Amino acid sequence: MELLITIIVTFFAGMGAGLGTGFAGMSAALFANKAAPKTLNRVTGIILVILGAAVLLFSVFT
Repeated sequence: MELLITIIVTFFAGMGAGLGTGFAGMSAALFANKAAPKTLNRVTGIILVILGAAVLLFSVFT
């Protein structure tokens, strides 16, 4: 019974992650199609800096 519950929870978690990724991708595509290349480069750079800082902080504090 525990295995069945684990499988069901994993399935719904995967479906939620997949749907969330799909909707995020569609909304990002709408923004990307309307934005200038300079704006996209800036947004990409900002996101990469934030992710890099997060990884650095987690690696320092763990």
